Amino acid sequence: MRDRDILEYINKKRNVSFAIIYKKFDIETPQQKKEVKSVIQQLQDQGSISIDQKSNRIEALETPKSSRNSKSNPNTSRTGAPKGKSFDRKDDRPMVRYTDDAEQDLVLIKDKFQIPGDFVQAINREIENKIWDNQQSIEKHRQDLRDLFVITIDGADSKDLDDAVSVSKSFFGDWELGVHIADVSYYVPQHTALDVEALARANSYYFINKVTPMLPQELSNDLCSLNPHAEKKAMSVFITFDNKGNVKKYRFVPSVIQTNHRMTYDRVEEMMQGDSDKDTTLVKNIKLMSKLFRILHTKRMGNGSVDFNFKEKKIILDDNQLPTKIYQKDRQDSERLIEEFMLAANQAAGDFLTQNGQGLYRVHDIPPSEKYQKLKNFAAKRGYKLPDVPKPKDLQLFIDSLIDSPVQMSGEILTLRSMAQAVYQQENIGHFGLGFTLYSHFTSPIRRYADLVVHRLIKYYLFKNDFKTAPYKKDELDQIATHISAQERIAMEAERDLFKIKSVRYMKPLEGEMINGTISSVASFGLFVEDPTSGVEAMIRYSDMKDYINFNEEELIASNRSKTKVYKIGMPLTIRIVKVNIERGFIDAEEVL
Repeated sequence: MRDRDILEYINKKRNVSFAIIYKKFDIETPQQKKEVKSVIQQLQDQGSISIDQKSNRIEALETPKSSRNSKSNPNTSRTGAPKGKSFDRKDDRPMVRYTDDAEQDLVLIKDKFQIPGDFVQAINREIENKIWDNQQSIEKHRQDLRDLFVITIDGADSKDLDDAVSVSKSFFGDWELGVHIADVSYYVPQHTALDVEALARANSYYFINKVTPMLPQELSNDLCSLNPHAEKKAMSVFITFDNKGNVKKYRFVPSVIQTNHRMTYDRVEEMMQGDSDKDTTLVKNIKLMSKLFRILHTKRMGNGSVDFNFKEKKIILDDNQLPTKIYQKDRQDSERLIEEFMLAANQAAGDFLTQNGQGLYRVHDIPPSEKYQKLKNFAAKRGYKLPDVPKPKDLQLFIDSLIDSPVQMSGEILTLRSMAQAVYQQENIGHFGLGFTLYSHFTSPIRRYADLVVHRLIKYYLFKNDFKTAPYKKDELDQIATHISAQERIAMEAERDLFKIKSVRYMKPLEGEMINGTISSVASFGLFVEDPTSGVEAMIRYSDMKDYINFNEEELIASNRSKTKVYKIGMPLTIRIVKVNIERGFIDAEEVL
């Protein structure tokens, strides 16, 4: 029995139960049934079939026609997968079938992932009634920092500005970094309708040019947002570093600030490269920030934080939600600067919670043994020995060893795949990827509920005498951690799905065109080839290739029977776009020989 045999049988019957499949292929033992279920689950993930979880029946789905006659079934590969890419999950969510109307893409994706829409009237009434006004016991502790020179640095189109920064250097050489975060916990009291809805959403969803916010726009874009020249309530943390980036002390304080400039990444990047400005105080502060950033970044990387320097993909949509441009951009130092400052603040938050008791941590476990073993084998065949139990620095040194080598891209992807999933939990086990022993999310409470929880805990520990009870019980915090971890994955998948269908639409006019691409992934059923300009991937099915193709999972390579042609990640390959299927989200290609 082969994967293809199962798919051919399902295609023939169109709709069939697991029991009938077991009978057809003489499947009797629990292990055999487990293997068949695994194959069928993979076929669903690849878009060949759909599983109705309620009836436990399997339905065949249409697949695109083959571009060339093949000895195998023209609609399947040797693994039974459809040609092209499918964007659907291994669960019971409905498979999205896109239409010619690009404006419906987001509607369909929101429906698939059950992403919430408008806020209910009860929440709007709470905002109108200013439910946050009665908090004098905490407000008496708020410090006036309006005279402090503070700036925000964000993307040009950002509206929810939840972080601002300040930097100074003492006569003795110590640095003081101020990270000032929107005090969302002030505006969102616990157990209100506003709070319940924020928890249910758990995070904001960023869909290219639209946002489904965690909080109503009256808060996210106005009251909480650290807009320039306006008095804003914040939670500030001041961290003192020596000249080598070691933390000497820190302190948290509720504050009121007034940001002096609303800076963009592009403008700060220009100033970091030497461009001047009429505001001499701004120029001085950007120079100080740049110096501190380089100190902190050098220290973190020296400690072994794992850094994947992948390019960021951007899409520009027109008024009809059709893509007009897709491009890739390198991360700028200005973006890294803010990232470094936020990491420092999040570490301080993690340490503060640990010192005081109950906490909510952002944790990242060591690589799972099975995934890590594949990476170890890959490294060993190239003469590089990874330890049995890795430290972050081990993986970073391995990545560094691959720079400018033919297998650099393969090694980076395998390293990334070996990693565990980062989650939220009460038990602190550290953050492996960052190389941190203590880490919490503190810096984005407008768009992440985890940060809102951390703010409440910090305030409680700072001013215990002003609270009747702790804000959370242990069981409650466990439930919150599980929920927001799950919602984060949903947000990532929904955002990725929209990006993918827009990428497919972008490639539609290129049917029949040749592209000088690069192999970005080698899978058991085909090759993914990336357009170097847009970063959009097309697929070449092995079943469409003239020769029989063998896939080597350990090496992440594919080769023909005689091994005269080897395909590996990072290898240039000229392809022709054969078919772009909008409805299913397929981009089929063939190698140009």
